[in-house]
Amino acid sequence: MQPKVVTYLQPYTPNQVPTGIEEIPAFLFDELERIASPLRELVSTWEPPITVGLTAPLQPTTIGITPTDITNYQETRFNQYAAWLDIKADASAGTIDLGGSAADTYTIEVGAFFQIERNGISQNQEVLLYLTDGTTTWIMGSDYISEQLQTFLSIGSVRLLDIPADSIIKCYLIANTAAGGVIIQGGNFYVRIVDSEQAQVIL
Repeated sequence: MQPKVVTYLQPYTPNQVPTGIEEIPAFLFDELERIASPLRELVSTWEPPITVGLTAPLQPTTIGITPTDITNYQETRFNQYAAWLDIKADASAGTIDLGGSAADTYTIEVGAFFQIERNGISQNQEVLLYLTDGTTTWIMGSDYISEQLQTFLSIGSVRLLDIPADSIIKCYLIANTAAGGVIIQGGNFYVRIVDSEQAQVIL
């Protein structure tokens, strides 16, 4: 566990327990308030890293003007705190399920970087990498094939997004004009939970 900053907690000394039974509820309420204050301070200054990632997709594939999912990752990486949020990853489908509630919001850092062998994609064409949760789509990078002898494309970026906490996200490729074959030589797709906002119940 790695605290972000040093937090000083006031020493806690319990007050005298009252002798009257009717006074116990108020006493407990006051004591819990005294304990909660420094705990709130501690929680706000210490956040463990929560990350999950998929690495090294392997599949020769044909991409066109319709989405081609990046799938069949060879490795799934969870850090030790990911289980707290019930994050799931499906390497064969190429998806990361954030595992939260639809009413809540996560702020996530998401990164996707891929090395692609051009193979059958023609010259003067653009290949684009997208991220989607099934509803919203974000562009993660693109590369333009400007030279006939150009062999490899490097596509990727890092983005900071606010996203529903129950989102299932994945990456896909498209070509801007004609279909062609590519071979993904390597790459990774990861998510890091930066912050969260829980839905508030209004009475």
